[in-house]
Amino acid sequence: YSDNNRFVLRLEPHNDLISTESVKITYSSSTLSVNSEKIIEQVQVYDLYGRVVHNSGKLQVYEYTRNIPLPSGVYVVKVKTEDGDTKVEKIMAL
Repeated sequence: YSDNNRFVLRLEPHNDLISTESVKITYSSSTLSVNSEKIIEQVQVYDLYGRVVHNSGKLQVYEYTRNIPLPSGVYVVKVKTEDGDTKVEKIMAL
């Protein structure tokens, strides 16, 4: 049976996501640290409403550390590398 008024949600792995070993993201004592085996091009932090609360701008580094005081809650960190790969990870600010 096929219904043209419905959509299909299909979950498949993305090949453009970075393996968890190549990029490490930590947030502790208001300090965000990102360490990568690849060159980091951009770091963005989003709240759960999808609003950008921090944007690094253009980078060309392997290590990124920044003091970002965040209110308590859960945030999403998105890291883009020079070759176009992306890693997305949740962090918690206490």
